[in-house]
Amino acid sequence: MLNTEGYNYLFKIVLAGNTAVGKTSITNKFVDDIFHKTVNTTIGVDFKAKIIDVDGIKYKIKIWDTAGQERFRSITKSYYKQGDAILIIFDVSNYESFHDLDRWLNEIREVNDTASIFIIGNKADLKKIVNQKDIDEYINNNNLNYIECSAKTSENITHIFEEVIKVLYEKITEYNTLINSDSGNNIRFNLINQEKRSCCF
Repeated sequence: MLNTEGYNYLFKIVLAGNTAVGKTSITNKFVDDIFHKTVNTTIGVDFKAKIIDVDGIKYKIKIWDTAGQERFRSITKSYYKQGDAILIIFDVSNYESFHDLDRWLNEIREVNDTASIFIIGNKADLKKIVNQKDIDEYINNNNLNYIECSAKTSENITHIFEEVIKVLYEKITEYNTLINSDSGNNIRFNLINQEKRSCCF
């Protein structure tokens, strides 16, 4: 049943990763279908939302685009705790951003061990520097989902969020973790102790 805002389910998705890997560009492309060659560095956390239909069911996606700089780490960690899914973004044309995946993954798992984690290789339109064998090994060793995309060309941008939705919906079915929203019509997904959730996220 749709709520008054026109969606059935609400998911929170957090984007993490080094500065300049394209987190904001991915968000802008998915939500507003725009791409800017240069974007301002995210200060702390930016927020956007979109309603998307997948297999006849409407989902509201709340996206938190977090800053990659160390000085914002204490702020961004609080958002990791709230995520139903977390996308760790790296730049396929930049090996440093790939090597830093471990740091992001460990930091996220320290505060949220229930979120579905996806590794996203952005900037597929550029010359790929990161070896596919290294990517495959990392994904397999850590039992993660991987999708390659380009915010510039739109390649796989919508696909990313559709796949995230499918994984989260499968968790809903598997763990029977549906709860009613304040409106009584919307159903919200939560794998984290509800008492730990802030009212302001």
